[in-house]
Amino acid sequence: MKRLLCLIVALCLLAGLCPAQAAKEDDSERLLESLGPLLDEADSLTDEELAARIAAIGQTLGLTLSDKQIDRLCALCRKLAKADGSLDEKLEQGRKTVEKILEMKEKVRSLGEKFRQLIAKLRDFFARAAAFFEKVSAFFSRLSKGTDRVHQAISAAPLPPR
Repeated sequence: MKRLLCLIVALCLLAGLCPAQAAKEDDSERLLESLGPLLDEADSLTDEELAARIAAIGQTLGLTLSDKQIDRLCALCRKLAKADGSLDEKLEQGRKTVEKILEMKEKVRSLGEKFRQLIAKLRDFFARAAAFFEKVSAFFSRLSKGTDRVHQAISAAPLPPR
């Protein structure tokens, strides 16, 4: 990851960083590849040590780097070393956030299913309650009709003599 970031940023800054002797793409690529492993150590090195290591890498590759170029490469190495750590942290945070979202989605889905089951049970309960009250109503209706017949029969019956 650090090497890829180093390569991308360095290619963007390539025109101002590469010395006249390193005009070929091969030289700049070799320089960038050589700086990749240095990123792992950049946090533990002082600015002077880092600059000396970069100058030594340039010399090993047969490149002449100016002080300004070395300073820019030092700054680039520091930024990439910090960025990689923060990128890793952000990627980890992003992964955890995605996991939490997926867990929440599953909980919502489960809650939705439980809610649907509750609604179905309530619908069934009210349907049974309506059927029960319908039967009670029919019972009282029959009872009322029976009571009416009894009243009619009593009313129609002759009164006994006194």
